[in-house]
Amino acid sequence: MPIIVDTPTTVEEVTQAMFAGLRQLLGNQKVYVLGLQDVHDGKTPTENDYAGWQYLTPLAPHIGLSNRVSQKLGAAPVFAGISYGRQAALAIQAFPQLHALPGIPEGSYQATMLSIPALLTESFWLRTQPAGTDWVVVYDSNAPGLQLMHAYTMAEFLQILQPLALSRLRFAEAHPGPTESKVPPGNSPG
Repeated sequence: MPIIVDTPTTVEEVTQAMFAGLRQLLGNQKVYVLGLQDVHDGKTPTENDYAGWQYLTPLAPHIGLSNRVSQKLGAAPVFAGISYGRQAALAIQAFPQLHALPGIPEGSYQATMLSIPALLTESFWLRTQPAGTDWVVVYDSNAPGLQLMHAYTMAEFLQILQPLALSRLRFAEAHPGPTESKVPPGNSPG
């Protein structure tokens, strides 16, 4: 039995309508990512650490939806994935608290996301406008020594994480992952 499905007038019109609706629901944040070696070296994030965008949508009191779009500088954005649950809700709930957080001097800040995946640490990077002392506010991490929703200067934040980054780097060096075996084209293993 054939089943007929109506199609929209044009895909472009539907896409534009969908994005117009999403812009009303989503909070967007630019995302920067630091690796273990960067943290160990005390490297302050730069535009070279830009990784894309995160779009957040609240769904329920403790549930959120996070859409990630990867993008390298000068390149087109690429859909990276969707996550659902507690971590997205944490970012949504924490963001409004930044406006009244004690310890951050008066001034103008650009709020971005700073992620350190290897240390399971997600934070807001408050970039001073114009250049000055940047601040980091962690909203999700189990790293020893970090307090959630506490303002750290970037230098303090990295200094707290450096021992943990060194420990993880040493572990990775002592326990390298499996190496990839090369199979000639046309042959299958086993």
